Amino acid sequence: MKKKVLLMMIICALCSMSLFSAPLLQLGANASYNAPIGDDAFSEGLKEMKNYTFGIEARVNLFDWVSFAVPATFGGFGGDGILISTMPSLNLNIPAADFLDIALGLGMRMDFHHSGDSWYINGTSVDYAGNALMEARLAYRAALTFNLFGFGLGLTAAVPVKGSFSSFNPSPLWDASTLSASVMISFF
Repeated sequence: MKKKVLLMMIICALCSMSLFSAPLLQLGANASYNAPIGDDAFSEGLKEMKNYTFGIEARVNLFDWVSFAVPATFGGFGGDGILISTMPSLNLNIPAADFLDIALGLGMRMDFHHSGDSWYINGTSVDYAGNALMEARLAYRAALTFNLFGFGLGLTAAVPVKGSFSSFNPSPLWDASTLSASVMISFF
C-alpha cells in the first residue's frame, strides 16, 4: 500500500512540475535531413550536404498542453530558384518532466518555390493559392524538446500521410519520414 501511495505522489509531482516545462515562445535555427528514412541509401546520404536544408523554427506553446510550431527551411538558391519549405503544425504537448517536452501533432507541408518571375505554392501558381492549400500534403509530427536554462534542443520526425487537406487519408507513409533538429532560444 505504501508503495502505491509513494508512486501516486511521484506521478502527481511530475505532472504538476511539467505544467511549466515549455516556455511561451521559442525561436531558433533548424536543420533538416530530407532524404526519407526508409530509403536504402539513408546512411550513405548522411555524408552528402545536398540532403540537408537549414532554416528557422518558431514555436508558440499555448495552454501548457497545446503548441503551434512553424519550421521553415530554405534551399535551391542555385539555378532552380528559391525553395522555402514550411510545415506548420498544431501539437498536443505532453510535458514529461520539468525540462522535457514531447509534442505530437498534425501539420501540412507548404513548399514555396520561385522560378523565373513566378512564385508557386506546392507546385501550383500563386494565382490558384486556394487550390494549393487544399491539396497540401499532411504529415504527423513528433518532437522531443529538452528545455534547459532558456535554451531548447529539439529533435523532430515528420511522417507524411497519403491524403491531403481536402481528401484526408490518415494512412502513414513510413518510408517517406524525415528528421530535423532545432536549437532554440526561449522567451517568456
